[in-house]
Amino acid sequence: MLKVVFSSLLFAIVLGSGFVARITLHILLWHINPPDVSEDSVLNTLGGLLQHNCTMCSNIHNSSFNCTSQQETTTVDETWIWAVFLVIVAPYLFTFTSTLFRICLKSNIPINREVLLLVRLIKILQMGWGMLIYIYS
Repeated sequence: MLKVVFSSLLFAIVLGSGFVARITLHILLWHINPPDVSEDSVLNTLGGLLQHNCTMCSNIHNSSFNCTSQQETTTVDETWIWAVFLVIVAPYLFTFTSTLFRICLKSNIPINREVLLLVRLIKILQMGWGMLIYIYS
């Protein structure tokens, strides 16, 4: 019973963190505003469902606001581009440093060939199905 509860808890944690990571990536990509200011463009609005927030709002006479929306600007904020770059690159950097640390200290265990072949087969199938979905969708 304890194994089932613990497995369910781990599943919920992994599912929740995956959901947060996916939403965070979408928010980062949403803030990268393409420099297209035409009225009929639905780029970066999730098919017209999302509306852009005000990026610069100034209070004039305490009662009215003067807003310049992201859609009216023609520049792309490079801070969001760097944020997306770091979100994509950070896991690879962490993996590289941990693997380099293990190799330098010679603390790696011998590779089990059966496990290596199984992992390779799963990865090949995963990449194949991913490419099929990407190409034919």
